[in-house]
Amino acid sequence: MLDTTLAAERRGSVLEVDGHVSSVHLVPEGCDNAWQCSVDRKLMDAVVKALRATGHAALRSLDIEICGGAIVLWGRVPNYYQKQLAQEAAQKVGGVQGITNGLEVVCRR
Repeated sequence: MLDTTLAAERRGSVLEVDGHVSSVHLVPEGCDNAWQCSVDRKLMDAVVKALRATGHAALRSLDIEICGGAIVLWGRVPNYYQKQLAQEAAQKVGGVQGITNGLEVVCRR
């Protein structure tokens, strides 16, 4: 089971996909060997592209963790629609085994 505590402490890594930088974190426990790291990296690229394809700027700066095909989404979005949209976009990516949606809805007035 993935450790889904304290998202702010888990941030720090950056991934570049198609010339765009996204903050991501590959969970080390998921990289027992080079093959698993390669699979997780390809899946990470696909999830980042799917989130970017939604057209919502807030979904481009999410933190994403991956471990053996299980995805954890972290970050803040402005509404519940975008929280659900991020989860659905990630679920549609082939190879995703499960998703934990740790996104926080922060309404600005």
